[in-house]
Amino acid sequence: MVLDGQTALEYVRSYPPDLILLDVMMPGLNGYDVCRKLKAEERTRNIPIIFITAKGEMEDEVRWLEVGAIDYITKPFNLPIVRAKVRKHLELKKYCDTLKGLSPIDELTGASKRRFFDVIFRLEWGRAMRGERPLSLIMTDIDFFDALCEKYGQKASEDCLKKVAQELSASIRRSADFLARYDDRRFAVILPETDSKGTAFVAERMRANVEALGHTSASERVTISLGMTTIIPSKGYASKMLEEEVLRMLDAAKAENGNCVKSSELKGNEEE
Repeated sequence: MVLDGQTALEYVRSYPPDLILLDVMMPGLNGYDVCRKLKAEERTRNIPIIFITAKGEMEDEVRWLEVGAIDYITKPFNLPIVRAKVRKHLELKKYCDTLKGLSPIDELTGASKRRFFDVIFRLEWGRAMRGERPLSLIMTDIDFFDALCEKYGQKASEDCLKKVAQELSASIRRSADFLARYDDRRFAVILPETDSKGTAFVAERMRANVEALGHTSASERVTISLGMTTIIPSKGYASKMLEEEVLRMLDAAKAENGNCVKSSELKGNEEE
């Protein structure tokens, strides 16, 4: 439990809970201000908030709905009602989280989620192996992203991720090409039936398009590092080698201070 609005904000940002009971009247930031700020941030906007208030008039109900709370509890407390409301909203939160987990799309960036990347990557590997066709993979990372997060905060970093994802998506033109959010800050692109020359063209277009962004909400120029690798899969070879190699190329690009593309071609290594 925290006793003032600013401390509540900092705590929730660091340790997001499943549900928040929020007093309207607090020192410093009041409950409405805290709720409004939490609902404006990607990481905390889906946490259900129940207001605690001594007032139950209709104008207060309209206000808490407007700032994004889901319910309110009036003082003095009726403990059975408090328990029932908390239990109900926790169950709803769990249900919503389950539905979101089933979605193939990353809510923040609009790119596909990692687990769907894993599925598509395995499918395309098998298809390329059967047809003896090239398969390429591009991996990107936002340069100096940790420093940007530390200097400008979560909202600026989320804005940066969104805009970079938009530029990466705009850089791939074929319906078969597949963009996914690989982890917190990296994106992966699967390019079926694409040789190293074609992959290099796409990777350079991505790099240039992100560089052309200039600045996002932070006052720093945004650039990306890219690794790219092409292989013609053969029976008995492991798909993981392509993934490992493209990550190695990405590390090589970052080692040169970013905003560049490093590439390789593979013949494959036998699975152990």
